[in-house]
Amino acid sequence: MVECWKKQGKGGGRTTILPIFYLVDPRDVRHQEGAYEEAFRRHSLKQDQQTIKQWKEALLEVGKMKGWHVAGSDGHGAILEQIFVKVDSLLRTNYTLLTDELVGIDVHVNKVVQLLNLDAASEMIVGIHGMGGIGKTTIAKTVFNKVCTHFDRCCFIEDVRETLFVNNASEGIHMMVDRICKHRVLIVLDDALAEKFLKVAAGLPLALKVVGSLLFRTDTNFWRAKLKELKEVPTVEVQQILRISYNELTPNEKQIFLDIACVFIGDYKEVPFYMWSSCDFNPEIGMRTLVNRSLVRIDEEGQFGMHDHLRDLGRAIVNEEDVQNPCKRSRIWSNENALDMLANREVLFVLFL
Repeated sequence: MVECWKKQGKGGGRTTILPIFYLVDPRDVRHQEGAYEEAFRRHSLKQDQQTIKQWKEALLEVGKMKGWHVAGSDGHGAILEQIFVKVDSLLRTNYTLLTDELVGIDVHVNKVVQLLNLDAASEMIVGIHGMGGIGKTTIAKTVFNKVCTHFDRCCFIEDVRETLFVNNASEGIHMMVDRICKHRVLIVLDDALAEKFLKVAAGLPLALKVVGSLLFRTDTNFWRAKLKELKEVPTVEVQQILRISYNELTPNEKQIFLDIACVFIGDYKEVPFYMWSSCDFNPEIGMRTLVNRSLVRIDEEGQFGMHDHLRDLGRAIVNEEDVQNPCKRSRIWSNENALDMLANREVLFVLFL
């Protein structure tokens, strides 16, 4: 312990030693007197002098540290409470961040806290995702520091890929059940459970968001199948990655997605919903799927939105219906093409919105 403590700057690192001098005098520990003197005399008959020297130096350091001197007449319960409060304080301080200089972080922190729904009795999983270096860990630590007092047990595991070792998923589940059963707990896993997907998506935020939405609440077999499919994409281009999520849609959901990509971006949802209902596309169900998979968004006023890459994907899919002749495609969004087809009487039906 003392060796680790020294290597990390004698208290300046993450290692803290809290000595409890139980029925011994700290001076005896510091100077190896009394029972310690006799113990070292016996050890010197079996151990080399270098080892003895290291032990004495360690005890000297520990004997100088501030701790608890527990005598036989002391109330042990009260001292245990003091120790618990001190340890709890140190563990929480380990993740304390001074956020005064982190401009704008409070907005993101408050959003995450709202998602955690601290008043709920059920479990909650919240993920913070994005490219490296944008502040995910900083936000997670700040949230941890802000809400940890609401939980019986708290744990922030940094570099979880390097820290948490289990042989299989079942072992990991049993490990957690044994340790946190019957407690309200907060566990933060930093740098988790997705390197291969990051690689195939080339770290592109939109691709990660859409693929992550596709994998949400699916089993590991589905993850493996999608990962294999992503690896088979010949070049890492956004549209090719996003198309995998599009391919998972039902025929009705695909039609709704293409309508929005080609025509309805920025429009209110009421009129398209009437149209889709008339076509038996079940727009309420289909739209829920598209939003959950991050393919479409609807703002508070009910307007459709879509990322430019997703818009381009939808329009590229429609263009593939007939590369040479736009009038034979299912949807037209170019004013130039529409006027040209009207002039040449190549359009049988035009929808004006």
